[in-house]
Amino acid sequence: MLNQMIPFLMDTVGVPLVEAIRMASLTPARVNGVDDRKGSLEAGQDVDIAFFADAFSAWRTMIRGQWAYAAN
Repeated sequence: MLNQMIPFLMDTVGVPLVEAIRMASLTPARVNGVDDRKGSLEAGQDVDIAFFADAFSAWRTMIRGQWAYAAN
């Protein structure tokens, strides 16, 4: 879903990439009260990150510093 939401925000709504990523990461973490450990890449945070290939197809995913997914 994230791979569909970011392009939608950019292409349909006109949100810049940086803001679309913030809306998909830090904003939900704040709403859920976990922004002390999720939603950004800073020292002391869980290392949760998604890497995308062309057209925002999922390429790799890391959860709490461990690889959780890798595309073939």
